[in-house]
Amino acid sequence: RSTLAQLAHATGGEYFAAATPKGVAAGVKRVVDDLHHQYLISFEAAAFDGLRRIEIRTHQPDLKVRSRGWYQGRPGE
Repeated sequence: RSTLAQLAHATGGEYFAAATPKGVAAGVKRVVDDLHHQYLISFEAAAFDGLRRIEIRTHQPDLKVRSRGWYQGRPGE
């Protein structure tokens, strides 16, 4: 896998490679479709320093959740 593909996967995204104008158009369409079906979830974590694992799930098995699997904490104040 390329470095960009690894970065996209680690941050909850997708990687598209296209060698033709038709492939670029298909990738852009997929991105636009994804943007029409996204949500923002926020929370306030307890103070700590370091990486923490996070998992987003749904009760509906036919839905696909794509998200980053971690977040960076910060020290308490």
